[in-house]
Amino acid sequence: MEVLNEMYFGKVIALQQLEDIITKIKIKYESDAHTNPFVTYHAVNKDELVKKMADLIRDQFGFGEVIVTISNESKLRASTLSFMADKNGIAYLDNLREVNMKDALVVTREGIRYDTRKFKPSILIIISMGLLFSKYISSEQIVAALLHEIGHSFSKASIGSEEFTGRIDEKFADQFATMYGYGSELSKVLTFISDNKNDDLSTLKNIPVLNVFVGLTNIGKSLWNRGIIGNDHPTIDRRVSDSIKQMEYELSRADNLTLKQKRELQRSIDRSKEILDNYYNQDQSLSNKVFKYYVKNVEPNLGKEVDSNAHAEEYGSNEMVHNRLSELFKKKRKR
Repeated sequence: MEVLNEMYFGKVIALQQLEDIITKIKIKYESDAHTNPFVTYHAVNKDELVKKMADLIRDQFGFGEVIVTISNESKLRASTLSFMADKNGIAYLDNLREVNMKDALVVTREGIRYDTRKFKPSILIIISMGLLFSKYISSEQIVAALLHEIGHSFSKASIGSEEFTGRIDEKFADQFATMYGYGSELSKVLTFISDNKNDDLSTLKNIPVLNVFVGLTNIGKSLWNRGIIGNDHPTIDRRVSDSIKQMEYELSRADNLTLKQKRELQRSIDRSKEILDNYYNQDQSLSNKVFKYYVKNVEPNLGKEVDSNAHAEEYGSNEMVHNRLSELFKKKRKR
């Protein structure tokens, strides 16, 4: 019996084509984006290349309609909104019951998609000018960020658990990007965004004495958001480490992977480990050194972090996701 290649689909053709389109957009508009961003913002949104991005995503993932728009925003950001429209109006995927969604998923060797004969959601994808035209973020890394955002549209249906939480949603979205061979690219873009947040304190990072204040302030924010309130997003350390564990899991059970896929996975594992090591050890401001010592040694042990990660691992582990996708793959084969 044919079986699914674990949770690894690799960089399918449609995603490689998406990389090429993003590269063309960057080449076409990058210089103007930095000198005249407002005019570029209008021009790029009218470009047929953006429409082609939407078409590729629609066809690859089985959406009914995809709208890609570029926001006039300097922050490094991408987001999505998935919804369905029926006679009762608009319902967002987050509000739909899992049972209504899971039977409409199809899993093939090319990835996960919705069976549009049963379930036809639409998705709005927003990419900021800052992310699209950053000189430090590659087209591959932008695709990784988009895959994470698209993954949110599949998380509830793929997990299929009443114990679903925001942390599980974020964990699966990272898993989704890694399934398509973008684990190291996701690690790179996440660590870069973490290091280059545009906040009110970022301009003080390189000023002596004040930079220590910035680091301590960021620690205070984290203690509040993660230690007291709770945060759906895992820590950077956890996200990259989980991606590495997922790829190692896939490689350890890789009887059905091709030699090329095994090599791709090993390269991505090695690269992700290097990225995480560089995140902590590369030369940086005193502010970052203070904060990253906290991120590595204290943040993972905060009570709410420990509980959220334990819950996500119990109800959204690599093995559980693999078993669920394998089940859907077998159903497809029987049709």
